[in-house]
Amino acid sequence: VITLAVNDLPATWKIGGFAGPTAKHLCNLCWQEKSNISNFNCENWRHCTYQENMEAATQWRDAQMQKDHNKIFKETGVQWSELLRLPYWDPTRFLAIDGMHDLFLGLVQFHFRDLL
Repeated sequence: VITLAVNDLPATWKIGGFAGPTAKHLCNLCWQEKSNISNFNCENWRHCTYQENMEAATQWRDAQMQKDHNKIFKETGVQWSELLRLPYWDPTRFLAIDGMHDLFLGLVQFHFRDLL
């Protein structure tokens, strides 16, 4: 049973089936888009649910053509991850960035100083 995956940020994106830093969406936990990056009121952000994530990932998995994969991935920022075969796996809740990358390598500072 996998209850938590602790990784650096790029590994978290890959394991979760999420798009990276060039994606339309800012993170894998909400639907906040880069075009609305100046909205700091997180209470107004619509959070990504397990159901929404599974629907997008399943659409990506079931797409027949590469252009359809690309379109779904560009729009949702989600693609299929093999961990989604586990009936309990929820990538919106079971992924974490490890402390070394968060604190010691300056990701927290980078996010607060440069991104926000």
